[in-house]
Order: sequence, then C-alpha cells, then structure tokens
Amino acid sequence: MRYPDTKTSAAGSYTKRLFKWFLPLLLLLVLPAAVYAQGCSSTAPDFISLTVPSSLDSAVDSYQPGTRLPSSSPVSAKSALYFFDQCAPAKIIKTVTFEPLGKVVSGVTYMESGQTYPIFETGVPGIGYVLGGRAASASPTPPASSAWIPIGPGPTVVYTGAAHTMRIEHRVILVVSGRLVAGSYTISPQSLAVVAARDTNGKLVSTDTPAFQAPGTIKVTTRGCKVTSGATNAVTLPTLISHSLRSVGAVSDASASFSIGVKCDGDVGLYATLTDASDPTNTSNALTLAGNSTATGVGIQMFRSGETTPLGLGPDSSAKGNTNQWYVGRSAASGSNFNIPMTAKYVKTEPTIKPGSVSARSTITFSYQ
Repeated sequence: MRYPDTKTSAAGSYTKRLFKWFLPLLLLLVLPAAVYAQGCSSTAPDFISLTVPSSLDSAVDSYQPGTRLPSSSPVSAKSALYFFDQCAPAKIIKTVTFEPLGKVVSGVTYMESGQTYPIFETGVPGIGYVLGGRAASASPTPPASSAWIPIGPGPTVVYTGAAHTMRIEHRVILVVSGRLVAGSYTISPQSLAVVAARDTNGKLVSTDTPAFQAPGTIKVTTRGCKVTSGATNAVTLPTLISHSLRSVGAVSDASASFSIGVKCDGDVGLYATLTDASDPTNTSNALTLAGNSTATGVGIQMFRSGETTPLGLGPDSSAKGNTNQWYVGRSAASGSNFNIPMTAKYVKTEPTIKPGSVSARSTITFSYQ
C-alpha cells in the first residue's frame, strides 16, 4: 500500500503503518494519569469576609500595636473538607502545611491564648492581619490537637499523622500593626497561604489557596499634638564640686531648668518618653555620658519640675505603654496648650568622681493617646 507524501519503499510504508497503530496506544497510556490528577475530592473554602469599622476617630496612638482592631464582627473561620480516599489510587496524608503569601510587619506581634502570631500587611497603614490554621478533624488518625496554630513565615505544619479524610480550618483577625494614618482606605481581597497536603513519601497530593476580603471603606480620623517651643534645648549645668556628692546615687543641688511647649487637638492624652541618645537601650534613670566627656563617676538625671523622683529612660517609641512612658495631661475638648518644665541635675554613679567636662544627650518622644 502507498501513502501520500511518503516513500514508496517497503521500509517507508512500514514506518507509516507503525505510527498509525502506535498512536492509540499512547492515548490509552496517558488517560490514567489524567484520571489520577482529577480523582481527589475536596470542598474548598469560600472567602473569609470580615466586617471592618466604617470609621476610626481617635488620638493617633490610642490603639496599641498588636491588639485587635475594633470591629463588630467576631473572628471568622472557614474550613475545607478533603477526601483523599477518592484519589486513584487512594492516598494516606502524612502532613498538611500552611505557607503564607503575605508580607510580615516587623517589630510587632499579636498574642492570644499564650500563642504569638506574626502580623501581615493589609496595605492599609497601621492595620494588619494574623492567620491561624488547624486540622479540626482527620480519619483514621485524628490530629494531636485541634488548637489554633499561628501561621508564620515559611511552611507551618498543622497536621501530622495518617489520614485519608480531614477538615482543615483557617481564620483571620484584623489587628493594629502600627500608628494609624488619617485617610479613607479599603482593604483589597488577598490570598492568604498555600495549604499543601503530602503523602507518606513526601509527595505533594493537593494544594489550596484560601483568601479573605473585607468589604467597605474605613475612614480614619486622627488627633495629635505638635511641639511649639523647646524642640531643641542646650542646657548648661553649673560647675559641680565633686566632694559635695558623698555616696553613689547622691543628687546635686546644682541644677538647670528648661521647658517644652506642646499644642494638642481636642481630647488627646499626652504622654512622653525620655531616651538616652548615647545609649537608646538604657532604661535606668541616669543619662550616659557622651563620648566627648572627660569626667567620670557622674551622670545626669532629669526631673519634672517640683518632683524629687528622676524620670526613667525608655526606647525612642510613641507606642502606647512604652517602657518608662509618663503621663503629661489630657487636652480639653476644644484643645489645649501644655508647658512641660523640666530640671537636669548631677548624680554620682561611681565611688570616685574624676573631674572634667560632662556632656549628655537625650531626646523626648511624645505619644498621643
């Protein structure tokens, strides 16, 4: 037999026939793989839909980072059912992991039930979300615990065992991730994580990508304060007679005073933190001497005018509840001006004082609550 556009030799004719008969065989071999890929059954979760407040009107630092965002809706949880016994062949799942897709907010976390959750960005300044996952049930080997597991960077295991059917759940909580910024915002729908199930050989059997949405617009209105005077102060202390301070911790009568003026919007709680500019980790009540000082054995303490207890030092942060943060006052509903008088004094820090020059630097950070 001859075929169009082929050689007339026996070899050419044989090659064409072999191809025609071999093609159906290839299709039959491919078909079981296609059936296997579609054989596993699951019910994928819908979007988690969170209710967001229509407005937030507060002092700019009144919401502490790492706390739940005020909202009328409870925490939402969605689940997916997986039936790996309907795979061809049936599969036993050894592990299920969550691998988040969001970007982590650095320096702040959310605590719940003794668990620490990383916070992920939503795209709105000061508002983030946390993600929890768990295996609510599994058969024949149930999960060791059905407690919520914080989902952090990298794969997080929520199930280990041997199961062919299981219910995997996830939840989302909106939280404060930093200082709020005035404006109108919407939170775009976002994919949360890749949920992966692997068999006893570590082979990937199934993946799912849950997501959440937060319909509506949040209008953020913030109130705060501004420094009106004393933003920069160069304070000169009088000369100290070293033997006037007899013991470690003794404070000099010699002092120098200065003040800072602050104007606040209505109904704002004004708080402040002093920070040691030479050592920001210093949480004592004495400033470290700067590098250009030649004296030793002495430090500088800061006092609110008329008080005998020195102010403690803390990190340069406006966060509510910052270490050694102190209360200045609350403004009236129409707003207020504050004058904050302060005094600097010498304090003996070592048994022996070496005479010389003394220099110390501090900053003050205000928090508007």
